[in-house]
Amino acid sequence: MLSDLILWPIAAVMTYVTARILKWSARVKDNLHYALSVFLLAMMGSMFGGVAIFFLMPPPWGLTAAVVVPTIVMVVAYVPVLGQLVKMSFEHNQEAPPKIGACCPRGSTRGCS
Repeated sequence: MLSDLILWPIAAVMTYVTARILKWSARVKDNLHYALSVFLLAMMGSMFGGVAIFFLMPPPWGLTAAVVVPTIVMVVAYVPVLGQLVKMSFEHNQEAPPKIGACCPRGSTRGCS
């Protein structure tokens, strides 16, 4: 009885957050935000799946599976986010390569290494 009083508000908050993620996902325009929305949806789904595993499996293996399975899902879902961040980093570095000696006026050695 007490667990119902605790679990219903948590389920309501998770439903609200999932709805907000879906609404945000519908407006994304670039690959990074798309990958982030997929990761967030996978995270919410894996948390729900982890709770289902915990309640349906016996205690010794249920807790282990309830932690390991969502962790694996979230790591796999994070790979595209990391790939987009690395791609953006490479693109940013190729656009404006640093110029050697750009901080010093010609002939000045003060403040330059």
